[in-house]
Amino acid sequence: MPIRGIPKSRTVRSERLRIVSLWLEVIMVLLRVCVVVALVLSSIGQVTVLKVEGKVETVMEKMVERMVEKVVKHHLNGCHLIFLTTTTRSPLVSSIIRQLGVVGVVADVTVESGDRLWGDQRTTCRAVILLTHNNNNNNNNNTNLLLSHVERIGLYKRSEVVVVGVGLREDVKNVLLHPSLRNTAHALYLAFTPHTTTTTTTPFTTLTSTSTSTSAPTPHDTTSHETDQFRNFQGHMLRLTAVNYFPYVTFERETEEQETPVTFTDSVDVRILHTFTKKLNISYKVRDAPNRTWGAYKDGVFYGMMGKLYREEADMCTSSGPTPSRFKAVDYLRIHPSDHTIVTSLQPALLPQYLAIVTPFSDEVWLSLLGGVVGWSVIMWALQLVWTRMVAGGGRGIPFSKALMFGWGALLEQTYPDPSLSVSGQLLVGWWLVFCVVITTGFRSSLVAHLTVQGKAEPIDSFEDMVAQKGWRWGTEETLFKGAHVEYFAISQDPVVQKANSDLESLGWKEGLRKVQDGGYSFFAFKNFIRFIVGSYFTDANGRSPFYIGKRGLSAIHFLGWYFR
Repeated sequence: MPIRGIPKSRTVRSERLRIVSLWLEVIMVLLRVCVVVALVLSSIGQVTVLKVEGKVETVMEKMVERMVEKVVKHHLNGCHLIFLTTTTRSPLVSSIIRQLGVVGVVADVTVESGDRLWGDQRTTCRAVILLTHNNNNNNNNNTNLLLSHVERIGLYKRSEVVVVGVGLREDVKNVLLHPSLRNTAHALYLAFTPHTTTTTTTPFTTLTSTSTSTSAPTPHDTTSHETDQFRNFQGHMLRLTAVNYFPYVTFERETEEQETPVTFTDSVDVRILHTFTKKLNISYKVRDAPNRTWGAYKDGVFYGMMGKLYREEADMCTSSGPTPSRFKAVDYLRIHPSDHTIVTSLQPALLPQYLAIVTPFSDEVWLSLLGGVVGWSVIMWALQLVWTRMVAGGGRGIPFSKALMFGWGALLEQTYPDPSLSVSGQLLVGWWLVFCVVITTGFRSSLVAHLTVQGKAEPIDSFEDMVAQKGWRWGTEETLFKGAHVEYFAISQDPVVQKANSDLESLGWKEGLRKVQDGGYSFFAFKNFIRFIVGSYFTDANGRSPFYIGKRGLSAIHFLGWYFR
């Protein structure tokens, strides 16, 4: 029965409101249950979906954004960033870029190939961020696909590039120990940590790896940094390959087989290497170079020591020369200045004794003296002829032969009648006699010197002198001509070098110097090498040697240095 004074319609309305409020309470309880269930699911590794500003994002993606932002802001600020992911137009990458734009970091996500991918030369640092995690069941395949792309873009050639990986914990070894990162100096991996229930706890474990270690990565506190990691390599083993070439590198082979282990002996490079290894705590194993050569570049293939480096079968090689092709394949460290290639020939032969009478003056002086006698005679004859016709009232003057014989006789200190007819003629004769005294005095003193010390033929001082010899042959040291010299002689546009290369023989230093002793032959090699050979084996106690080492060498190699893969 309706209550008196209250309309029936109002009673029905209040009843309905009470029912609605009860249903709302039920819905709130159900929502709370859903939240609890969601938290439980997140605690066992599931991902909770939240709604943020109208966009659906996962908690884990939000954590990735924040973690990458912190790493970039504190350690890669101002660097050229390269994001690599297997997802086309990844929303995660776009969101990270927006976040990085807030902190003022310049980011470039254009995926290209070649040098353009790494930014211009003004970029002070570069970093690659690998987003390996994907919300599908083929995460391992995605990681392998991503790392194979890293190999293709040539990251192994850029050890200075910082690599930051983000993904699952089980991918740590696959990423940090992947061959594409074999030369990377700084690598950081942010691994998802399971059983994280709140966003206040960072769901990542930081693992690091460097190029000096091949062991499994270990958890690492990002607040502490090994700033001196390149001052102590903790005994890291380097694989070396070397060519025996004194004075730079000398060693003893264990066997005569190819690429046999060797033991260094005292030499320039070995002393420098011992200093490096002691300071940096590095160990090494060294083997003889393939074919015992530095390695030429033929038909797109490196041979010898360079080939071993290019195939990454060795980490470093001893001193070698630079070439354009080598710069494209390996890195280098300059160690020694340029060592010129010089020519070795026989000592200049003694001139015959009968030539002593002409050797006091050079050919130019003799020709000038002959021209001076004739010129003086012509002037003397013409001057006397003019004087007799214009002053003396006529006459024939003096014969030209008389003036010529007087001038020549004065040089030979032979008396002859004075041809002068006037004061001007006498003045001309007087100056000629003074000139003859100077010339004869110089000739006499030089003649005595040449008779005392017998003269020698002109030595072969340079490649120009060598190729100018008629009927001459030449060769070079066979080890020398299996490296950078091959490319230099092959591509040089210098006519002298082209001529030397066209008739060149390659042989050992013993056979080469024997041919030099036989005559008509020159042998060229590095200056420091050939000077040691001649000084040690072909020089007596008085410093006399049958060989003459040229003074002007050929700078075919600008410097010598160590090369690294």
